[in-house]
Amino acid sequence: TAQYVLQDVSRAFQGQQLETEAIGSFVFAWPSLARFGGVRMGLQSSVYYSRRTLINPFKIESFGITARTPFNLYSYTFFNSAELSLGLDRQVPRDYLSSLGDALQEANNAADSIAIVSTFNTFRALDDYLTNERGFFTGVFVGGTIRGEHRDNPVNPRRGTFTSFATELGWGAGKFIRLQFFNTSASPIHDRLIFATKVNFGHIVLLDFSREGTANTYVPLERQFFAGGAASIRSYPSRRLHNPRSGRIDIDENLQPLLANILGSGSLMELSMELRYTFPRPRGLSDLWASLIERSGVTAFVDYGSAFNRLTRELYNTATIDDFISGSVLAGGIGYRFDTPVGPFRIDIATSLYDPSQESPFIAGRRNALGTANWQLSVGLGHAF
Repeated sequence: TAQYVLQDVSRAFQGQQLETEAIGSFVFAWPSLARFGGVRMGLQSSVYYSRRTLINPFKIESFGITARTPFNLYSYTFFNSAELSLGLDRQVPRDYLSSLGDALQEANNAADSIAIVSTFNTFRALDDYLTNERGFFTGVFVGGTIRGEHRDNPVNPRRGTFTSFATELGWGAGKFIRLQFFNTSASPIHDRLIFATKVNFGHIVLLDFSREGTANTYVPLERQFFAGGAASIRSYPSRRLHNPRSGRIDIDENLQPLLANILGSGSLMELSMELRYTFPRPRGLSDLWASLIERSGVTAFVDYGSAFNRLTRELYNTATIDDFISGSVLAGGIGYRFDTPVGPFRIDIATSLYDPSQESPFIAGRRNALGTANWQLSVGLGHAF
């Protein structure tokens, strides 16, 4: 297969540069490889090549081989499926030094320059590994995931829960263990009113990290944690939310989008609640208009969380319990939904009710709090969770 992907199209509505990725892949799947004691095991393997533009001209070129063995467990257990995975990956930063040079030219002072170099250091570890180490691949990844799927409809659920816990060991240019827990639930309150929740926690343990000397904080970009955007804390643009103490790099505001695109965090917390209401089919209208209204709905939601422990020598592993509690953003908003065969098309608008990075954290104390500059528009396909 060949694909050209626009990563998170909401970025176009948020005044950000779109991140693009060209992907070519070959996939082999064997759904019923073996059966052990009533447990069915499959096999899926793929070979892929991708070229991802982070910030023009900076690109990441990747080649990899992955193998996954999904298991269907007993349906009466809470966790009813599992998966083991093995991946070999080669990543090469293209135009890394020229992008670093361009960023340094935009620095306004020595502090900006230090912050930029610190941000790009994660790719310097990859560049050094490619230069000094023998071997073609830059990373070996071994992982496992268990899932509990109990929703009546995975695309547009009315009731039920979905839970997953994943762990992965990465070894190569970066050495780390990645852990992530995710849970979402849906419960009917009324015939057309659904109450949904989300819990999402993640943490990366760096195995080759030292506060002194040259710290290796390299984690492949797709395995880092980011907050903000259409499926995260919706009052912030994609990838732009970081805890003020353990995640935000002190740099000129004009350079923040550059850093947000290339450097994530080691920890993530996202908690969300959402009310979803679907309109009834009206009487007295033509079938076309009645169908359009019946497939429409509105939502009201709150999101709470942030990204912590930015993957730099200075910020990684500095977050405290207080940062997770009082250093997180509380967002609130409303949205529109339109049901399609591939999931609900959604438009959300949200603002930060509490934001510790603001001079006045609570919305009531902010100047022009309800002005358009304080609201964030998000567009997506499928529910936010």
